[in-house]
Amino acid sequence: MSFRFSSINLGCSKNLVDLEFAIGEILKYSDRTPIEYIEDPEDPEADYVIVNTCGFLSSARAESEQTLSHYDNLGKKLILMGCYVSVKDDSFLSSLKNLHSVVPFISYTTIEGLLFGKTVGIDMSAIVRAKVAMKQSKEKKLTEYLNSIGEKSIKKSGTQEMGKNDNIRAKIADRSEAYEDSTANEEMQDLNAKIEVISHLPKSAFIWRGDEVRAYIHAPFGYEYLKIAEGCDNSCTFCIIPQIRGKQTSRKMEDVVKEVHTMLANGIREIQIIAQDTTRYGTDLYGEPKLFELLEQIEAIPGDFKIRLYYMYPDILTLDHIQRLKNLKKLLPYFDIPFQHSSEHILKRMGRHYDEAHVEAFLKSLRENFPDAFIRTSFIIGFPGETDADFQHLLAFVKRHDFESVGVFQYHDEALAASSKLDQKVSEAVVNQRMKKLSKVLDEIYAKHAKNARGKTFSGYIMDFDEKKTIIRREIQAPEVDEYDEVKLSMIEGDKKELEIGEFVKYAL
Repeated sequence: MSFRFSSINLGCSKNLVDLEFAIGEILKYSDRTPIEYIEDPEDPEADYVIVNTCGFLSSARAESEQTLSHYDNLGKKLILMGCYVSVKDDSFLSSLKNLHSVVPFISYTTIEGLLFGKTVGIDMSAIVRAKVAMKQSKEKKLTEYLNSIGEKSIKKSGTQEMGKNDNIRAKIADRSEAYEDSTANEEMQDLNAKIEVISHLPKSAFIWRGDEVRAYIHAPFGYEYLKIAEGCDNSCTFCIIPQIRGKQTSRKMEDVVKEVHTMLANGIREIQIIAQDTTRYGTDLYGEPKLFELLEQIEAIPGDFKIRLYYMYPDILTLDHIQRLKNLKKLLPYFDIPFQHSSEHILKRMGRHYDEAHVEAFLKSLRENFPDAFIRTSFIIGFPGETDADFQHLLAFVKRHDFESVGVFQYHDEALAASSKLDQKVSEAVVNQRMKKLSKVLDEIYAKHAKNARGKTFSGYIMDFDEKKTIIRREIQAPEVDEYDEVKLSMIEGDKKELEIGEFVKYAL
């Protein structure tokens, strides 16, 4: 029998890593049965569809159910993954006609059962160690990479929609035909040589084991995510991640380092280090946070590559930590620090454990030690108890620090979150007014940053291009999170006739 499958991703980068492991695990069995990955999940030839779901917000749970219903109505055999499983609606799942299996990432034995007809029980109480990801990239080079793992043909049947970068994916798919026709023998020999090298390296390690194969679907764009821990020990009142994913479980340092070697062998030049709370990495394994020791081990690995840190909580970061970061030559000065608010009154109600004095000193030290620092943060507006004074405090905080990138979220009660039980709810009308005021302030800040960038030279990765312009992700900017630059071809240094997706170039704005 053959196993023809596709996939849908509905959420964050941490979950996309889980899906990449699932795809790699499935393709690993291609020597035992014909396996075909079909890019378009609506293609009639795709018998199975992996739906990697989100359960973090009620809107995300609704989207998960709508997606499952859609493919259920198409007659697809549904393989359910992701956070929705932990906060699922039993009556809804019971209504699905084609729910084939639930894949818990505590054990991969379920996947072998999917492929070879073993009885696969649907354990609805299992804590599935996967959340969701973005809509998956389906470019030609991904197809080649998956082929190299599975050693079977993968059907190319169109470009899957993928959010705001749809136009990029579509143009890549269009170019893939030309690429296929004009591929030189030397390129194929080079690809085979890389596969030969990879086959002798330690396989990338998922958090629960150390022998999984992973499909690096972002490799053509020069970057990939490296998940160093699962779950979370924090008790933020607005968050249900600990309920969904459990307590923090860190990967062993040696397993993380092994995967970095594998990533580099796959041509990845920018490693995005993620976890729910990267600053607490290793606490469960080593009795204390070991993030900086891990970073120093990665720093020591030979090679021309960069690392980027996400989700650094400010409560245990110290000025000494900044000095250790400064010693890392491969670290991009990109600091993702989700403050969520600036008012100590609101932070306390959120369950956050830092104060204004600590935050101000930390930010001041960051700017002094990293003159080119790019600081991203996020704020929740309208949290229960947020007064006009609290909001004005936040506005002043944002104006004072001129953050390069800010995510703004409107608070909504989530029944499973402790914050839903708090008093002093803020009306929707007031929240909308505050969102507009903050957006106006941020627009002014972004305009100032854009003005300061004019005439300067930057380095970055080509995400898309045509005969007149290119879309470039500036190296300091995070993929899928920050805005990309639109650059005229004349402003790019070097040969403009041989541009490639994922190519690293210098350019002026």
